[in-house]
Amino acid sequence: MRAARHLPSDRLPIDQARTHDLSTFADELAVETLREAIRRELRVHGGQEALAQAIGVSRGTLRKLIGMHSVPTPRNLDRIREWMEHRPPVRVALGAVCLALLVKYLPAASRGEARQRLARALASIYAEAGQSVPVWLTAECARTW
Repeated sequence: MRAARHLPSDRLPIDQARTHDLSTFADELAVETLREAIRRELRVHGGQEALAQAIGVSRGTLRKLIGMHSVPTPRNLDRIREWMEHRPPVRVALGAVCLALLVKYLPAASRGEARQRLARALASIYAEAGQSVPVWLTAECARTW
């Protein structure tokens, strides 16, 4: 008689709903990577207008992207991605992507503030537990939307 084969939960066959969730996560990771690349460049660049011009998009496109109001059009996404190819790689914290996912379906005008409120609540939980707040979370709490 054959022994039953047990798979860890992360190796179970992926059903349609889980596939959708993974696709949504991958999309948000890609957008969050763009946001982080733009934030990083804004720290060293001459401002939003100069960076937008260097990328080939409008200042409004950058503001809406980093403010979580909208995702750029496919044409502008291509321009931003092409620009990123000539920049150092960007690493995005898993927690930052999770925060973005948690606020994704809120009205655009509410996303930034909601994300910051969630980050502050999580940082408070770390502090109450006597744990140090992760660097990515400290950065989230300090971010202005």
